[in-house]
Amino acid sequence: MNLKRIVYRSWFYFRMGYSLYLSYPVALFGYASSIYYLAVKNIPLLDMIFPHFYNFLIASLIVLPIFGVGMGWMHYKRLLSPFYEAELDIQTEANPYTTEVFTPVNLPSMRILSQLAKQHGIDSSDLDRIIETTEKKFGLKAK
Repeated sequence: MNLKRIVYRSWFYFRMGYSLYLSYPVALFGYASSIYYLAVKNIPLLDMIFPHFYNFLIASLIVLPIFGVGMGWMHYKRLLSPFYEAELDIQTEANPYTTEVFTPVNLPSMRILSQLAKQHGIDSSDLDRIIETTEKKFGLKAK
């Protein structure tokens, strides 16, 4: 393996490792210490509920993942954010397998499906429109 490839792979592994495994504990500790010492200690009711930092940290460790999972589920079920569709569009466009592998393989299948639909008297206008749009978007010619 050449040095450039090792550097790029290491950068990818770093981003994955940090974003998946390290960012949560680092962010949680930063959040908890900031909120506890700047807010909880100055509000008497909250100071009675959380007399020590570790109480607040334990409560945060219990409550935050529950809310995080719930919000993540709502995001994927499109209940929380209307941006999920745009997110998928961007991921699809950014993935080279979409344009280089899947589209050229699926396009002939869609053409055959359209021909079969026409032979059996089924309206294939929607499928033909998808084929035409795909050919234009990816610069593919009908064969």
